[in-house]
Amino acid sequence: LERVKAYRAAVDERMLVLLDRHDLAPDTQAEIAELVELGLQHEQQHQELILTDLKHLLACNPLNPVYRPAWPLAPVTAVEHAWCDFAGGLVEIGHAGEGFAFDNETPRHAVHLRPFALGNRLVTNGEWLEFIEAGGYGEPRWWLSAGWDWVRQQRVEAPMYWRHRADAQGASGWACFTLHGEVPVDPHTPVVSVSLYEADAYARWRAEVTGEPLRLPTEAEWEHAALQAPQPFAWGVVWEWTASPFEPFDGFQAHPYRDYSRPWFDGRPVLRGASYLTQPRMRHRRYRNFFGADRNDIVAGFRSCAA
Repeated sequence: LERVKAYRAAVDERMLVLLDRHDLAPDTQAEIAELVELGLQHEQQHQELILTDLKHLLACNPLNPVYRPAWPLAPVTAVEHAWCDFAGGLVEIGHAGEGFAFDNETPRHAVHLRPFALGNRLVTNGEWLEFIEAGGYGEPRWWLSAGWDWVRQQRVEAPMYWRHRADAQGASGWACFTLHGEVPVDPHTPVVSVSLYEADAYARWRAEVTGEPLRLPTEAEWEHAALQAPQPFAWGVVWEWTASPFEPFDGFQAHPYRDYSRPWFDGRPVLRGASYLTQPRMRHRRYRNFFGADRNDIVAGFRSCAA
């Protein structure tokens, strides 16, 4: 720990010396400022990832250690599901040119959307329990091929931090490990710690159950809906899976660091929104998060789309 602290102090000292220099050309100062801002923004991403990793570490401890004793984060009330309808058409998404943006959020561009409807809320634990009880994890027809392989290899039967528990009377139920300790699974709380594979399988299953053409939204649909006024649905509780791959927008130019986004344009799915662990400055509707389709350790859920 002392070596880590010493390393951090040395980096801070050298950065302060650099930022305090007045003999640099204006163009060089501007270039340094852009890189420093990118670094600061990226550091905020890692603050969330540290908490994500810490949750996983604590969950491996049989004593269920508590990071912060506070639950619930907010009153949990039932929200009736409703559809928010959008006419589609030619819309613009991406960074509009004001303030900081990661290069993958640019350029702002037009996309054509067919009419669609997006759920006013996230899929809940109660709805996910229906999927489990219907044998969703054991039916290959709901799953993408890679997802079915993942389910079998990892022996997935529920969201990552869900656990079977018995009460004093011997009745079994589900509990969920959180940074605030182990808590009963609340049916009205948005389901989290599910992978894209799980979200996609749920949408396929629910589509057959309801007879509605359900699927995951694209990131363009999500951003267009989130930017409407008045806001059609609440967001920012958990990251939300989309059906879109993390790829460059047409006209993308890497800036100010050419290898910030470019190495990750490999088809990983995009998540939109934010989570309760996200730093305030990172919370905006254009942010493009991305993880592998098998990642079920992150604070990620989803909402249904119908089109």
